[in-house]
Amino acid sequence: MAGPTIRAWHMALALAAEHEVVLATTGPCTLDGTGFRTCTVDAAGLSRLAQWCEVVVVRGFVLQRHPVLGHREDGRGRRLRPHPPGAARAGT
Repeated sequence: MAGPTIRAWHMALALAAEHEVVLATTGPCTLDGTGFRTCTVDAAGLSRLAQWCEVVVVRGFVLQRHPVLGHREDGRGRRLRPHPPGAARAGT
């Protein structure tokens, strides 16, 4: 695993102690999380996952490629936590 993947894995592990967590990637993923779910998604799967969740932690370039992450079908805004800190922010 590369540095960003390792950070995402450890963040998911820590958050899973108190929250339901899905660690999703658009690349291949063959690892099973401990206390959290892992999955590979395409654009449609990413959109479905975004509608399910309340908080999204993403790398900045993902927001540019998939702006649906910043919006919910119910019209409510979404809190986005860009990773790493200081990356482009979106949502409310």
